[in-house]
Amino acid sequence: MPYFRATGDYKVQIRYNDGYIEFETIKKAYKIGKQSNVDKISWRDDGTKYRFVYKRKSEKWLPKSEKRLRFLSRKYRDADPNIYFWVNQSLMPKNLPSYEVVKLKKKKITYEQYLDKYWYPLSIEAVYTDQEFENLFCKN
Repeated sequence: MPYFRATGDYKVQIRYNDGYIEFETIKKAYKIGKQSNVDKISWRDDGTKYRFVYKRKSEKWLPKSEKRLRFLSRKYRDADPNIYFWVNQSLMPKNLPSYEVVKLKKKKITYEQYLDKYWYPLSIEAVYTDQEFENLFCKN
């Protein structure tokens, strides 16, 4: 997914189905994204890449990922199933063991099992409610 930075402002991208739209500000992307059932919103700021997935609690992810979401957010854990959250997913998870290292220890693990058990859960860095996301990233 391409990321852009415009002089003095963000260049933000929202993704939905197989398409995407670019915006000059996070606030504009957020407002349109919420209205159009966006899949993701992403941007780069000072070299840091941000990628947020818009997830309804009732849309279950893999068990280890759901466990991590509940661990990171009490609001997520206690929420009504129809509530949406913004999940910050890193493209390069921290402390991720390489597939080769894991395969040495667990000889019969497939790459898909490795992704399910290690990559996907470790890529989840934070979980925000709509209000928290708006307060943190949509001030201007």
